Amino acid sequence: MTADKKTGFTGINCLWMVAAVAMGAALAFSMTTWIFAHAPSDLERTSVLLDALENPELQPEFIVFGNSIVLSGIDTNVISENLPGKPLGLNLATTGQNPADSYLYYQNLPDSVNLILQFTLPRSAASYDGIEPQKYNAMYMYGYRPNDITRERLSNILGEPSREILNRSEFRQRFESRWSIQQTANNVIRGIARDDLEFDVYTYDLYFPNSGAKRLTEPQMQRALDQRYFQRTDSRYPYTEMKTALFKEAAIRADELDARFALVISPLHPSVHGRNTEEWFAIVRDYFGQTGKDGKFAIIDATDAVPEQEFVDALHVSRTGGKILSEFIAAEIMRLNLVAEH
Repeated sequence: MTADKKTGFTGINCLWMVAAVAMGAALAFSMTTWIFAHAPSDLERTSVLLDALENPELQPEFIVFGNSIVLSGIDTNVISENLPGKPLGLNLATTGQNPADSYLYYQNLPDSVNLILQFTLPRSAASYDGIEPQKYNAMYMYGYRPNDITRERLSNILGEPSREILNRSEFRQRFESRWSIQQTANNVIRGIARDDLEFDVYTYDLYFPNSGAKRLTEPQMQRALDQRYFQRTDSRYPYTEMKTALFKEAAIRADELDARFALVISPLHPSVHGRNTEEWFAIVRDYFGQTGKDGKFAIIDATDAVPEQEFVDALHVSRTGGKILSEFIAAEIMRLNLVAEH
């Protein structure tokens, strides 16, 4: 026998092996979308939001965007109850969602939307906060595709890092989605460890996704505040022109969609006033006020809208705090005449 016959490793067998490997890889590649859709992750809410915007039975008139502060702090039903005609509103906030992340959703908004409430933190204007690769990968794997306007304008404002993310190939996006497998295990463990939280609400609720977190004890609260606001801010406020351009572009895009736009400064824990100078707060407010004036859009300052006792940690508010904040936002909508006529 030849060496090939002894090992069974003939030329034909080699071809079959190569074909089998190729077919296995192709099968795995073709299943990535199915696996991603059925593997629970921290970004599963992304799929819920995209599906809601395509649901013809939902015709929201106002939309709320922002990070986890907004996720737990805005009840769109409370806002609706305090507006003429009780318009339907959706809370489309997600954990860590910055204005660039929010902008990605604008192209998918239904025609019924006539008001966009875009929340931001003061520090957001002084940071890069471009498109986060994993978050965008989740959107892509759930079926999102940026249109030409979204791709071109975000690329022009945010620069090459975001341009590269927006133009990644189908193969690259599917390959990058492997992170969701690890997150599946993490989510199972988290669900067991934190049985005090309502994760289904956090993921699926489109109106008030407050998971019911309990307030930290006083020692825990002080540690959380010290970790969050570890350095006293001086009177400087180094905002970036890029972020200013993004705020203005969001307002322009809203106008093109026949919707009004308001940039909302998210509530801050009241202790922040003791950790920053009042001069700093005045500079921040002057910046946002001037940006809104230049961009011809409304500014809602919710910095001090929620009392200290309604914060459950250094950032997030209780359900009662969410009601207080939502009533404040509704009052500002009325004061600024942002509500559509019925």
